[in-house]
Amino acid sequence: MKLATSALGRVVCLLLAALPARLGAQWGEYVTVSSTAAKDYVRPVVGKNGELRPESYVVAEGSFFGGSTRDAGLEKVPFTEVVATVGRSLARQNYFPARDPKLSDLLILVYWGTTTVEEDPNKQLNTEMLNGAVAGYNAAVAAAAEGGPPPDPGPLNQILSERDNDVTSANAVAAYNAKLLGYATTLRKKEDDVNVSTQERTLREDLAEERYFIVLLAYDYKALMQDHVRRLRWTTRMSVSASGVNFRASLVAMNQMAANYFGKQLDDLQRAPVSTKEGKVEIGEMKVVDGPAAGPTPPAVKK
Repeated sequence: MKLATSALGRVVCLLLAALPARLGAQWGEYVTVSSTAAKDYVRPVVGKNGELRPESYVVAEGSFFGGSTRDAGLEKVPFTEVVATVGRSLARQNYFPARDPKLSDLLILVYWGTTTVEEDPNKQLNTEMLNGAVAGYNAAVAAAAEGGPPPDPGPLNQILSERDNDVTSANAVAAYNAKLLGYATTLRKKEDDVNVSTQERTLREDLAEERYFIVLLAYDYKALMQDHVRRLRWTTRMSVSASGVNFRASLVAMNQMAANYFGKQLDDLQRAPVSTKEGKVEIGEMKVVDGPAAGPTPPAVKK
């Protein structure tokens, strides 16, 4: 595993390419953020203006998620650009690249990409087959009432069984996406509700579509390097619909919102319209140093 860092005072690499000056408000999309922090993770307020105590970090590349279909725009954005944009937002919460990696406070693992969705190309055909099987069985029941042979439920049961398998598969994919994006806890709170709320319906629709996402896992760097203990300090998950937009612009939009919550505990998801703020392009110097021997931890959900 490689760790990326740059000189203190420079945001990691920042934006490497000519990013769009403005993000299209016509998207009509929402950025969703999930943020959790360890109970003992507390950052004192320092300075006359009440700033949070600065913390240093090094960055490690987690995993890239390519999604269900090929996305050339996503594939063209290198990890260094992802780190640059994330680093710019981290600075808003007084997180800065470590001057000396050995003295870093945090190791931040970065996962990025798009979610996988369950797509059934035969959905329309299967629906027609199910409707035909139901109609055929009902006709057989009516004929049996008039003295005909007993109806055979076999064909109908087979189609229903295949549909149940498809539903189970789709639910499994949605459940995985819920954990990946940080939706699981909020949806569990809705399980006992008799009626499906607008919020729950919206979140489940999110899980059934492709969404661009970034997941940041911040570990205690000293505990990892000295004691070989993975001590998770905070996690931030951000996502936005991938429909009709490109990853580069989405990357900026997600981080503009998520920057408000790095290192903080939220009891529920935060959701806001895509921002149209302008951004300045700068490039910082980056170094690559050897990381710990152990591989990165998958983006697990904090319980």
